[in-house]
Amino acid sequence: MDRSRRLLLANSPAELITYDYFTGMNSQYGINGQTNVTLTAGPTYKVRHRVKLNTITSGTANSDGIAQFTVNGTKVLEVTNRKWRLTDSVKISTLWWHFFRGGNDSAWADSADGYVTVDNLKLWVAS
Repeated sequence: MDRSRRLLLANSPAELITYDYFTGMNSQYGINGQTNVTLTAGPTYKVRHRVKLNTITSGTANSDGIAQFTVNGTKVLEVTNRKWRLTDSVKISTLWWHFFRGGNDSAWADSADGYVTVDNLKLWVAS
């Protein structure tokens, strides 16, 4: 699955991170993937997120799944050892986005509303 997004930010800066859940995690919470990219208001960004499911060999799940992020054509994050699923019958069935400010109390609150405009959305499944 590949998702291509253009983001326009009204309030900035904003750090671009991933938040993943996968099989065999040692935490009940997701894992942050640091891209070391800070998005600012004004420019348009082309963000591409690629996910490749792990393979299954003779009923055994391999740790060879991929998560990759590029921003404006530059790879900013790649993880190549994910075990997303345990059986071959599990496929990607849902696309889910969150633009999350973070935090669990009012200290994380922003002083103004923030907006993200998403356009030119493309979604495809490789064969």
